[in-house]
Amino acid sequence: MGQQILSVPFRLTPNGAAATVDQDSDEADAEQIGVLIATRIGERRDAPGFGIPNPVFVGVDPGAITNGVALYGPPVQIDDIKVTYPDELTQQVTVDFT
Repeated sequence: MGQQILSVPFRLTPNGAAATVDQDSDEADAEQIGVLIATRIGERRDAPGFGIPNPVFVGVDPGAITNGVALYGPPVQIDDIKVTYPDELTQQVTVDFT
């Protein structure tokens, strides 16, 4: 088992401990990609280029995700990004990586 890091988003386990994941695991990488997608460019003062453009009126741009991962990590290869619409109010983004 690798070094444990805090899970993102921060949450507590049922026993009250902070949730963790193995550093450099697929789960940790997936959480980092999720943070990138959930962050709007300009939202972080210390890293103003981190994130993706606001998808509210145009949807999520898969190219922005690929570029963001290339610039800010994690060190993975993006294999595929699927953007689907399960209903008229929901956009679902699935990122496959290795």
